[in-house]
Amino acid sequence: MKRFLVALLGAGGTLVAQGTGDYFNVESPQVKPIAVARVAGHDYLLVCNTPDNSVEIYDTHTNGFVTRVRTGPEPVSVEFNPVTQRLYTANFLGDSITVANLSATGPLAPLQVQFETTLYVGDEPADVAFSLDGSLLLVSLSSRSVMRVL
Repeated sequence: MKRFLVALLGAGGTLVAQGTGDYFNVESPQVKPIAVARVAGHDYLLVCNTPDNSVEIYDTHTNGFVTRVRTGPEPVSVEFNPVTQRLYTANFLGDSITVANLSATGPLAPLQVQFETTLYVGDEPADVAFSLDGSLLLVSLSSRSVMRVL
């Protein structure tokens, strides 16, 4: 504990707060940055890489990196729709959602990822969800405290 306190002390023994320097780091709030996608009987981990504007996909059997899907600026939520076999991200800073199709011919076949689109949905989308039958996409817009139905 002593080392931590010493590290925070600046010149003259004064306490220095984070963010008081020349660089101020502001990050979008992550809401649901991790999801699991089951494609052709095989599970994949979908992870928002918010600073990189992408979703990274990992194989849950090998723990290996599969691919990266480019999104709009600062994805904060990712969701997989098993009905349509698509991943959706809420891009907080981009005011958009990104859609990509995931497919494979079998559990041992390589995952195919095809970017579909990035759609403008309104100011600061924070999360995405689906209706019970998977036919409707619900997007929460945090700045206006509303939900859009697509």
